[in-house]
Amino acid sequence: MGTVLIIDDTLGITDLLREALEQEGHTVHAAADGLNGALLFRNQKPDLTFLRIHTRHEGGWDVFSRLKEQDPWARVVVVGGPSEDARKKAAELGGLEYLVVKDDRRLFVEDVRRVARRLLASAAGAAKARKGRILVVDDEQVVRDVLERFLKGKGFEVLTASDGEEALSRVKQDRPHLVLLDMRMPKMDGLEVLKALKGIDHEVAVMMITANNDLTTARRCMEMGAFDYIVKPFQLSYLETTVLAKLLMLTA
Repeated sequence: MGTVLIIDDTLGITDLLREALEQEGHTVHAAADGLNGALLFRNQKPDLTFLRIHTRHEGGWDVFSRLKEQDPWARVVVVGGPSEDARKKAAELGGLEYLVVKDDRRLFVEDVRRVARRLLASAAGAAKARKGRILVVDDEQVVRDVLERFLKGKGFEVLTASDGEEALSRVKQDRPHLVLLDMRMPKMDGLEVLKALKGIDHEVAVMMITANNDLTTARRCMEMGAFDYIVKPFQLSYLETTVLAKLLMLTA
């Protein structure tokens, strides 16, 4: 079950969609224009939004942009006519799907119901994954602080360690689902820590943090069981996507 927002000014269609989705157990909010749609999106933080690209007062594409400005990870299904250009634009802007309106409203409502059921199920999986416990291991406090603040802001539980010995103690005590492990640290380097981590918990997912001149070593780490590596300086959005994808696999 989830929270759904419908932004559509078609006479009577929002009532039909609301009834169908509420029968599925979802909480439904609806707006007949883009301005109120964007306001509801900000206040209700829906799990899924169905956006008609032709709405009153503000064009649907402009509304789409406003939603993405509020939340770059907004889950939006674009609704419109049978236009290949519109379908491509929806994909380029980050829409989950493009749903074509049918003349038969009953068939269209069933399409919306099926899409909502499928996408909200995947959203539930993502929400579960965001509860995953992540251990950040880096000897630079500024790096630990940035990653901890960012990942906590995205809903993850975050632990930190400043060196390999502390990391091993954390893994034994707290059993994180995923470890972000710096390659270069005093006392124990990334390779030594990775080997020891896998000895404690073979299932723990490890992602290496490395510099450009460590790429050969990073690939060796993957041979030893790390699932990926990321090169400094890296984009936090890419890190989140990679971490979330791995945690989804672990919690599936």
